[in-house]
Amino acid sequence: MNPFFQIQVKHTVSESFSIDVDISTESRSLALFGPSGCGKTTLLRIMAGLVRPEEAHIQVAGRTFQKDAQWMLPSDRRTGLVMQDGLLFPLLNARENLLFGVKRAQGRMGIDEVAAMLEIDHLLDRRVRNLSGGERQRVALGMAILSEPAVLLCDEPFSALDRERRTRLVGMLQGVQERWDLPLVLVSHQRSDIDALVHSVYELNQGRVINTLGDV
Repeated sequence: MNPFFQIQVKHTVSESFSIDVDISTESRSLALFGPSGCGKTTLLRIMAGLVRPEEAHIQVAGRTFQKDAQWMLPSDRRTGLVMQDGLLFPLLNARENLLFGVKRAQGRMGIDEVAAMLEIDHLLDRRVRNLSGGERQRVALGMAILSEPAVLLCDEPFSALDRERRTRLVGMLQGVQERWDLPLVLVSHQRSDIDALVHSVYELNQGRVINTLGDV
């Protein structure tokens, strides 16, 4: 059986740091785990097409994002990227940001439904610059989910939340995964999030995979 995720990347980030990874798994959900600065976020950005690596073979669900000279544009990859800082439009309100996700989708889920699930329904008319870090993270996650991505790429999506809300929203994301059979690549330092959301775990250090924890 062909792997669901094939992520082979060689890329020089700086004079003192490079990435050289080879990840292959039939799992539809995987986690990148390791200390800060080990290359996890850069790998997500490479998968999303925001960074073009020197060498790569990246394939997700049979779709080739990059192989040798073949390069799929970021807009064609249908990735839902959720970063720690939100990647939102700061001058717009939460609802207007969510609308950018809807424009890329077929309407399987509506703004009101997603806002209620993420507990941001009372924030829809508030400008992003007036939201807290945790609120911005939830708006960014809602925007990604509403875009109905082929794969969801999440970098510490719950890091700014308190424990109780974090537990609820991890459960919500579990439900979305099951409902839409949504593939996920998760970067997290929180083992409870990893255990709940993914099946294969790859531990990175200094841009290399040093341990494959397999199914969890």
